Amino acid sequence: MHNLSLLSILNSLARKAASQKEINLLAERCIRISRSYLFTFAQSRYHGICKDSDFIDQVSIDSIVPLFVKSMNGNLGINNSIENWDGDIKTEEDADHFLTNVVWNRTEQTIAKTLKLHDPFFGKIHNTLSVCIRKHSFNKIRYLGTYYIIPDEETTITGSFITRQEFESIPATYFVKKQKELFDSLFSYIENNFDCDLALPFNLLILRIKSILVGDPITDSEPAEEFYLSQKMDIKAIVDRSLNEIYRHLDEKYISNHKLSVQEGDIFKNVFRNLALDVQNGGIQGGLYSYFQSEMPELTREEFYDAYHTILNYLFNNFKNSIGGAIEY
Repeated sequence: MHNLSLLSILNSLARKAASQKEINLLAERCIRISRSYLFTFAQSRYHGICKDSDFIDQVSIDSIVPLFVKSMNGNLGINNSIENWDGDIKTEEDADHFLTNVVWNRTEQTIAKTLKLHDPFFGKIHNTLSVCIRKHSFNKIRYLGTYYIIPDEETTITGSFITRQEFESIPATYFVKKQKELFDSLFSYIENNFDCDLALPFNLLILRIKSILVGDPITDSEPAEEFYLSQKMDIKAIVDRSLNEIYRHLDEKYISNHKLSVQEGDIFKNVFRNLALDVQNGGIQGGLYSYFQSEMPELTREEFYDAYHTILNYLFNNFKNSIGGAIEY
């Protein structure tokens, strides 16, 4: 790090004596760790995460910003992480382990937030399960960047978690159960069939449920049993109904009232047609500006935010809420 070791920078932070140069170097390293995580682990783990480099850059920046913002006690977020770290930070290897863990945690949180914002099916399942977790006193923990659900605070965690392959080998019948029965049956299956900690990877759980309900290709194959087929949502019908509501809204509120020209209205409709296709296939890819730019290549980002972002964002939130309201889970 430009002749400055990571350990020396963390020690400076712990003494509250870090220079701006040290903080900048640390931020750059955090962004590199986050981008690497997004391009490797996250891409293979989460279907629907955008592979666009600009979008990955934005997610990585969003992930590490809280580490460099002062909290109520006047500390940078990274200082709080140092103070709350359970392990030693005495060697360069310790320092690297600490920073990787912290950045992976932050990136994982941003991924979940991104999926909730961009994929209304993921968001609805996430919210429903989160309510169930709080209601029935299950415990949510983070370990090396991944959220896990465990039966309670007394559950022993050794760091030996179920692998992705083991998790995807669990029969689909266990994932169509609802609420407390879902968690209880999965904990029981893991306890009886695998030699690992009693913990469920939360985001993978959501994605597995989604794969069953809407046919998202998370796993290589799912059993074509009658119960499985009966659980399928007609995702296209749900999205199409919500899309038609947006078309009607554009026609009645914006075009007929001359808030948008007919040509602009057609551009908005094309944008939403493309958004709807991506929502059906795992979530939107990138930001709203990228969708608008594909219809108006000459439009700058500044012009988009000045003229169209407010309307597009309002309608997109309505679109997601309409889909979410139609999902029975």
